Amino acid sequence: MPTFSSILNSLPQPEETPAGVTRHLGAFVFACLVIGLAVFGAGIYWEKPGLIYTAVFPVCLMTTGALAYVYLEIKDNKPFFKDPGAWLAERLDDRFAQEKRIAAQLAVTGLIELRRMRTRLEADLVRAERWLDVLKPLSMLAPAVLIVLTAGVFRLPDLVQDICKFFVAAATIGVVVAATAIYQGLIKLRILSATLHYAIELAEENRKPSFRKVSRKRGQPV
Repeated sequence: MPTFSSILNSLPQPEETPAGVTRHLGAFVFACLVIGLAVFGAGIYWEKPGLIYTAVFPVCLMTTGALAYVYLEIKDNKPFFKDPGAWLAERLDDRFAQEKRIAAQLAVTGLIELRRMRTRLEADLVRAERWLDVLKPLSMLAPAVLIVLTAGVFRLPDLVQDICKFFVAAATIGVVVAATAIYQGLIKLRILSATLHYAIELAEENRKPSFRKVSRKRGQPV
């Protein structure tokens, strides 16, 4: 019996940069972020402007690493020498052909089981979309809270404002990362849903009775 993960792994995936390169770049960006925050916090704590200005260098390195990461992620997907429409159509043809092959393999599975898998998958899609609906207002609420806290309305001490900035910024980053991860997962699950729908249609067609043509000569005397 096929599983969701086995079907998803067999579906066509976009060309990706070797995982080791992006993993190292991600670790480099995270390390620069931690070092920059640590130096910036130390400068605020000891009231050393030099340390605060020094935190700019890890931030610049982090930005460079992030740009390199984005470039490596999209460089294989950008059609430099082709018409964009033709390039997208070719990729769609290749993926659709592979999805049809996988759907034909799934069609031999029990129709009832395929329908159950489709129902379960659609329920998870709805649940993920609801989480996105929750995260979207949070991504706008967090910056609004930061503006209110730092506008001087509550007359908070500078140290408290800095702590609030740090935690609200971390919460904003977390919300954005979570929303991005859910959105990327939804894209793959929608491809999986389309493949299951196609497999169910094939299984239903295979169950339809085929009518055989009866010869008129049958039963006539020789």
